[in-house]
Amino acid sequence: MLRLCDMEKHRIGRDLHDSIGQQLTGISLLSKAVEHRLRKSGHQEAESLMKISELVDDAIDQVRAVVSGMAPSELHNRDAAAAIRILCRRIQQIHDISCSFSNELPVPLADPDIAKNLYFIAAEAINNAIRHSRADQIDVRLRPGTSSKNGELIIRNNSNKCNLNSFSELTGIGLTGMHFRAEVMNGQLDILRYPDDYIGIVCSFQLP
Repeated sequence: MLRLCDMEKHRIGRDLHDSIGQQLTGISLLSKAVEHRLRKSGHQEAESLMKISELVDDAIDQVRAVVSGMAPSELHNRDAAAAIRILCRRIQQIHDISCSFSNELPVPLADPDIAKNLYFIAAEAINNAIRHSRADQIDVRLRPGTSSKNGELIIRNNSNKCNLNSFSELTGIGLTGMHFRAEVMNGQLDILRYPDDYIGIVCSFQLP
């Protein structure tokens, strides 16, 4: 079921890119060309057309963001650690916060389903920390679990604005999806408060 959902998300993302994304790009190029001609002739409407071009460019960025969430390029032919490392770099660039990543697993997690599930759990946890907790320090870590058959993905953030009990009781789509992805990997998802007051989402999973 989860694989079918991911395949459908990927298809929708690809269709958005190939249809709406391409049309908006064409509109942007055309409007900029017309703006250039109007500006050369001293027409006062050139300024209005420039604002339209900026709005179209904003719409293109929004479509790209949606497509990236549905079919992230980070997952293309990459293991889990490589994909999550790129995700953390992108988060740092976009949000201007610290988002570190470390990998202590002895072998790459090349299984595409595990890589996809861990990536989306990390992405959801990071976005929640930024949106809801206003965190500016996020640490993501892959490490061996408590047994040789398990691994752990840990996403910690420095927010002290979030009540752990209320956070643990959230039943939104994002948190439900993280729990479901953990279960698919024969693992579980826990939410912890650390001694340094960091909040952490810990996903245990079965190694392939």
